[in-house]
This record gives sequence, structure tokens and C-alpha cells, in this order.
Amino acid sequence: MKQERVKELNSDARRYLIISDIAKGMRYSDIVRKYAEAWDLSCRTVEMIVDDAIKFMRDESTKDTLIAMNMQRLDSIISDSMDDGDRKNAIKAIDTQNKLAGGYTEKVKIEGDSEINLVFDIGE
Repeated sequence: MKQERVKELNSDARRYLIISDIAKGMRYSDIVRKYAEAWDLSCRTVEMIVDDAIKFMRDESTKDTLIAMNMQRLDSIISDSMDDGDRKNAIKAIDTQNKLAGGYTEKVKIEGDSEINLVFDIGE
């Protein structure tokens, strides 16, 4: 009975399980072996499913969704911290939000006497 349910997993459920294992630090080969056995599929088929999950994780819209979710979590942390009078953690959460949103610019310090040429590609 349990084996039948496992075979019926849709692609989103399989992707979720694989991404969870990746987040836990599991090795690629261990993930392939685990799900080839659990889903009764060939290693090559599972490799394709794992590769699809990795592509999904790298997709720009997925990143945007994760950023939005984390911004909401940080909003809650800020609100809870402020309600508790915990300004230190509220400031840390605000700082993390600013980093996540790209609110900081990277500073570059250049030292030396040599000439520096800056080239800007305007995309003609």
C-alpha cells in the first residue's frame, strides 16, 4: 500500500522531497540512489528528476518567490521584536531585509598610483 502511494507522487511532490534533501546537505548520488529505490525507477530517470529540481531551484521566478516569502517572515520577526521591545533583533531583521532586497551597495576601495580605465557597455 505504501509503495503504491509513493509511485503516485506527482512531479511537484517529488521535486519538494528532492529539494528538502538537497537543503539537508545530502549528496547527489545518495539522493539518486534513495529515490530510485523508493520510487522503483531507474537511476537515469531519477537523475533527470533531480536535475529538473535543481533547475527549478535556480529559476529566477523561484528565487523571487523565496525572497518574497523571506521578506514576509522578516516582517513578522520585526513586528514581534518591536512588540517585545527587542530592538536589537528588529534591527538585525531590518538589516537582513535590506541585504535581501539589494538595499546596500558594494564599496570598492582602490589603492595605487596606476591608471584605471572604466569601460561601460551601453548595449548599442
